[in-house]
Amino acid sequence: MMLVISVVLGFVPLLGVAWIVLRGNIGTVDGLFMSLILLPLSGILFLNAFLHMRGRLKARAGTKTAASPLAAGKITTPGIETAPQLPHHKVKIKKAGQRACNEKNEKGKFCGGHLKRWFYSVDVIEQDCGDAEQAWGLDAEVYRCEHCKTLYLPHPGESVVNVAGQGQISVFGLTVPPKAS
Repeated sequence: MMLVISVVLGFVPLLGVAWIVLRGNIGTVDGLFMSLILLPLSGILFLNAFLHMRGRLKARAGTKTAASPLAAGKITTPGIETAPQLPHHKVKIKKAGQRACNEKNEKGKFCGGHLKRWFYSVDVIEQDCGDAEQAWGLDAEVYRCEHCKTLYLPHPGESVVNVAGQGQISVFGLTVPPKAS
């Protein structure tokens, strides 16, 4: 039904342009601008019909578009499959540029909590446990999900100690000096 409506409505602006040309108003400013508005409108409606038809043909042929590897969670850190687990914590390795937790809950949904730098040496609850300090020393770079408390080790390729990643360099090539205290 949408295909038929798009095709029919695609011809209406073309009829308007034909009417402007037949009346001889194409040389006027109003006729020119009206034609310039109606032609893209017709093109958009025909493009919609084309995309709709292409989608139907793909569905009939049984071709399925592949999901992106990022959505399926298939992108892995090269060389490292799993992180060493601690007795009281689940430990994972961050993917490049990852800022949100990708741990699944009981229902299979992603947690999605923000990953924040975790200073376990000053955490009162962690001081009682002591797992992280025994495994990584006093001040290792570790991130923790704010919801499910899953621990993330930094990506081996990222040397920046910032969850948000490295900032952008100015397009003008300027370097701003730090503020003097």
